[in-house]
Amino acid sequence: MRAWNAALLACASFIGLSATPASAAECVGNCGEIDVSQGISGSITPPPANGDNLFFWVSTRNGVDGGGTLPGQSGDETNGSRLVSAPFFAEAGQTISYYFNYITSDGAGFADYAWSQLRGVDGNTTVANLFTARTKPTGTIAPGLDLPNVEATLTPGSVTILPGTTFAPLGGDSGDCFDDGCGNTGWIFSQYTVQTSGTYELSFGVTNWDDTAYDSALAFDGLLIGGSVIGDGSSPTQPLLPVDLEEDGTFLFEFTVDEPEQQVFVDPIVSVGYTYEMVDGPLLFSEVWIKSVGDADGFQLYGWNDMTNAYDIFITDLLEETWYEFDDPLARFQLLGIDPDLGLDPLDTNAFVTGFKFTGTGDVAMSMKAVTQFVPGNPNGVIPEPATWAMMLIGFGAVGFSARKRRTRAVLA
Repeated sequence: MRAWNAALLACASFIGLSATPASAAECVGNCGEIDVSQGISGSITPPPANGDNLFFWVSTRNGVDGGGTLPGQSGDETNGSRLVSAPFFAEAGQTISYYFNYITSDGAGFADYAWSQLRGVDGNTTVANLFTARTKPTGTIAPGLDLPNVEATLTPGSVTILPGTTFAPLGGDSGDCFDDGCGNTGWIFSQYTVQTSGTYELSFGVTNWDDTAYDSALAFDGLLIGGSVIGDGSSPTQPLLPVDLEEDGTFLFEFTVDEPEQQVFVDPIVSVGYTYEMVDGPLLFSEVWIKSVGDADGFQLYGWNDMTNAYDIFITDLLEETWYEFDDPLARFQLLGIDPDLGLDPLDTNAFVTGFKFTGTGDVAMSMKAVTQFVPGNPNGVIPEPATWAMMLIGFGAVGFSARKRRTRAVLA
């Protein structure tokens, strides 16, 4: 199972996925994705829990001046690369976790290093250092010497270098070694608990030190937020999650439709129904699709009635796994009829996926708000109203490729 299904920029070109993604990371320098089955990963195998042959990397090879410098550091850094994730919403108490492997052909006095940070979108501030590693002739290289303290829990807690490394993103330096200290750390698991709810982004970087010879790289994979896979919106198994949560419990999504008839799948926490509304932009909903949740009798779609200010215009019955095209495109509609007896876990962010098509191309800002009702067996006798959900969504993880009221990233074709 892919744990971070995003498109990455490498050598000024995108490495595309099998379907058009609605989420993208931003690369400065040289970043990419390795498929081990292609035989170019060398001695670097996938991390132990990613479930496939793919993982991501950044490399100083073909990097840019200052591209991999750790924010706040200033020394003899030269060229390097960094990758910045799409912004995502995370609740306080959620766990961010993934695997890292620092790979270097340098050694002795050339202290190349790699790092990862959790950063705030507002003001671009550092929230936590999640990983560091640095070239040394002997001894511990992760966490890295003379770099900020790592605030995540690393397993193992410290490592020395494993010699004899080949790795294609190092280019001609793959398998080469300058003096003592070159090799790789092996896969290290990093785990961090979010302290404050908000919108964040992850940064990954690697830099050469003192010269541009004997390149280094950082491999990473297995990204989970609150135990949920981060998707790119390209399929029902890789849905986009919200970028923000309103005080009344409304989930907000922002993305760009870049191709006619492009399918985009989104997924919030579930209840017994949802309202969908275009918040901004010229586009309307033209088609809708619901992933199967085992509700045999399907759902009901309702349109907005300007006369009654309510969703009381019946549109149609909708079966699971079926695209329905609206006779007239809509700016908002409501889905009802999710069987409460299914007991869908409100903490499971992969429990309810909705697909959409739109009336054209362009930026989309849309909302998806839960409809709640009494459910027998609930410890309190009722499901909380939406305003209360914001206090309860521990384990809720969300990612989009643009933060609300912030910069917009286009969907990659």
